[in-house]
Amino acid sequence: MEVKKTSPPPDFEEIQLPYSIGSERALYSKPENPKGLYLKLFVHKADRNILGEVIFGPLVEGPPGHAHGGVAAFVMDEAMGTACWVSGFQVVAREIRVQFQNMIPQGEKLIVNSGVRTVEEKNVETYGEIRTEEGVICVTGHGRFHILSDEQLEKLKV
Repeated sequence: MEVKKTSPPPDFEEIQLPYSIGSERALYSKPENPKGLYLKLFVHKADRNILGEVIFGPLVEGPPGHAHGGVAAFVMDEAMGTACWVSGFQVVAREIRVQFQNMIPQGEKLIVNSGVRTVEEKNVETYGEIRTEEGVICVTGHGRFHILSDEQLEKLKV
């Protein structure tokens, strides 16, 4: 499957983060020919929610013809964590819960969305999902991310 360069949907923009997380990943593949995982995320200009696309190639196969659940969990972590960062919270994952609703098709462009649900003290609660272009929900996710102080963040850079 060949993938054309993705442009932001209306009212969305490219993600600018301080680290190479979130906006675009091509693991074990090239975006033009995803053999592994291809992930591209955008941020909504007004509400800072995340929308993007993911393609799971043959190198990340789980059940025959379908994506490996652990790789889908990775995508949920990236999308939900990115929602935190673009909303102004420097975070690391504390807890990720992933529910598999339907098998995750391999080799198809799927839709990813996520956002921040609530913020309490040092935690950000998030949600996310991966679905087909037809709207079939494959994976839902909920996350709790710990907000780092500037000092904690600096220690991670070492």
